[in-house]
Amino acid sequence: MSSVTALAQSPADRGPLYQTRVGYYVADPIYVSGPVGTARYVFFPGDQIQLVLEFFNGSQRAASYPITDGRLSNLFSTTVITAPVGDLRPRLVVSQFASGPGGGRVRRTTPPRSSLDIPPGNMVEIRATLEGVVAPGVYEIEIVPAVGQALINSGAIRFEIRSPSDRAARAEILYRRMVVAVSSGDCKRALSESRRLLSLHPNSSAAHQIRAECAARAGRNTEAVAEYGRARDLLVRGLDDLFLAHADDRRIQLWIDDLSHAAASVGQSRRAH
Repeated sequence: MSSVTALAQSPADRGPLYQTRVGYYVADPIYVSGPVGTARYVFFPGDQIQLVLEFFNGSQRAASYPITDGRLSNLFSTTVITAPVGDLRPRLVVSQFASGPGGGRVRRTTPPRSSLDIPPGNMVEIRATLEGVVAPGVYEIEIVPAVGQALINSGAIRFEIRSPSDRAARAEILYRRMVVAVSSGDCKRALSESRRLLSLHPNSSAAHQIRAECAARAGRNTEAVAEYGRARDLLVRGLDDLFLAHADDRRIQLWIDDLSHAAASVGQSRRAH
């Protein structure tokens, strides 16, 4: 379900809808167990907690939110509901601002300084990093507009920060760095992280998958097919013990199928050229 669809499911005649969500590249853990308690995500010390703060104005009138001191982060109120430590003061650091029609793709633009104005039918997407949250434990933090009128769909995020206490956790950290790098188009860094991951966990299927993706992007299709084959073989033969320890049969088969399809697609492209 798209963000726009999720927001639009609530009545918007009382003003813009608002939600907070975690950045798209935070995937489910592959080498460690999932979050504990009510948490939905697992982070490790040093991870950037990237958030997306969204408004959708489905009403017939424009909406305006004043911004104090020219800082977009001042538009939001941050409330700690649950935390492992007292006197916690998390802060938002805005990194990106985008806006556009609610049914289309938003475009990055210069953040406003005095007020956030949202025309009818338009959407605003603000990307920010949550800082000042480092102690291990479970958190629930609510981030909502501090002023104006907004119909809140979801403003609370629930997550766990976990200490990297064993080999599996260290492998998870390297895997995330690798995924973030390749998602941002930085294959040089992704390949560097993949080498570190393979040094720690030689049977990492994910490391070979990322190496395959980078090879394919560079047009080295023969190398890409070979890397996809290695990644698939490690799962089929049951050698990727860290992944298999936390994946059920359905998830394992999905990964195997995805690797097979990716290898076949690259192979067809190689033959076509």
